[in-house]
Amino acid sequence: MNDDDLNDDSLGKLTKTELTSLLKESRQKRVELERLLEMDVVQMEETRRKLADEHEYLKAVVNNVSDSIMVIDKDYAVKLMNDATRSTLKDLNIFDINNPKCYEVSHHRSTPCDSEEHPCPLKKVLETSQPATVLHNHSDPDGSSHFFELTATPIFDQNSVCVGIVESAHDMTEHITLNDELKEKGELLQYQAHHDGLTGLPNRALFSDRLEQAIISCSRNHHKLALLFIDLDHFKSVNDTHGHHAGDEVLREAAKRINSTIRQIDTFARLGGDEFTIIMKDIKRKEDASTLASKIIAKIIEPFELGNGLFVSISCSVGVSVHKKSDSAEDLLKHADSAMYKAKELGKNNFQHYEEAL
Repeated sequence: MNDDDLNDDSLGKLTKTELTSLLKESRQKRVELERLLEMDVVQMEETRRKLADEHEYLKAVVNNVSDSIMVIDKDYAVKLMNDATRSTLKDLNIFDINNPKCYEVSHHRSTPCDSEEHPCPLKKVLETSQPATVLHNHSDPDGSSHFFELTATPIFDQNSVCVGIVESAHDMTEHITLNDELKEKGELLQYQAHHDGLTGLPNRALFSDRLEQAIISCSRNHHKLALLFIDLDHFKSVNDTHGHHAGDEVLREAAKRINSTIRQIDTFARLGGDEFTIIMKDIKRKEDASTLASKIIAKIIEPFELGNGLFVSISCSVGVSVHKKSDSAEDLLKHADSAMYKAKELGKNNFQHYEEAL
């Protein structure tokens, strides 16, 4: 018998046994239904509790991230933020604290970022539907600056349309500052490795490289090249009489005087001690080197002031070597050195050109 048969007429025709059986069956179904309903309530409560636990866990994870994290809608409204972001709000001037905009929170401005220096990650993601990373220089209310790497990940709706982003901001200030310091130190070490510590002139290593390059360039372009080797006369007596401090002052001043006589395309270097060299590129004739040597001699012969009214006088001997097609850098330097010693033999305070007879 089914439920459709249970009408007033049919109930009147049931025997007592059949009626008892029917009532028993009805009670069993009711008990089973109540049991199933109770199980559904328990399962629903268990599911709700698990979801709440997962929510609290995820919330704790996000809030324990030191980087600022925001969920940003396509109208720049911040829908969610972690504690790292929230902690910065107290000092900011936000138009509507209940509906803050991302540019108010992260960049402390009243309009969206729109410059090449501060590209908007939200715009980039909305245009491409792809993740984007940009670098911003943010100014704090106290005037200090911080560099932040902003990483934006798109959020899609059920129709796969990008409707916002999850943005994280990582403070790169210390990293960038350290890189800048390392770069400066690297540049300083590079400079120190190729320059004389006393005069700031190129040292022997940089001079050798410049000479090699000058020979290659002049040979390729069929230009003349000359090398001047300069040695200060009577410099040892300055050191012996007045001390190394006085000698250093003379070397620095001599370098300034010689440097004032050369062209910008020339390389002026200190090889060490009281020895200097000048690479003259693109000269028209060897007399151009003679003219420069004469100017240098005239500059050095002028008295050097050591302070307290004390003056010393020195001179210099200059050797000149004009590059020939077969000359290597080593040959050119050796020839100029030989010519310089010839100048010393001839009484110092003069210049000599290298000749094969030397």
